Amino acid sequence: LGAGGVILGALYMLTMFRRVMHGPVTTDAVRDLTPVTLREGLSLAAFIAGILVLGVWPAPWLAVIQPDLVRVLGLVVPGAGG
Repeated sequence: LGAGGVILGALYMLTMFRRVMHGPVTTDAVRDLTPVTLREGLSLAAFIAGILVLGVWPAPWLAVIQPDLVRVLGLVVPGAGG
């Protein structure tokens, strides 16, 4: 039953994705949308670059939040905090 549910769920999601992403445009509000502008593209590129930097080199962010994490860990697990 569990495997059948997973298969039916995947089938539903794939069908929904196909209809939403590749189906015909049915509303005027969506039809009038313009492509991404240069300003929006640069903002998105900067956001993605930040995500990639934090994913590849997280040490600066972890150094900033480590003292608070140690304090919270000391509250949750007695004797674990510094």
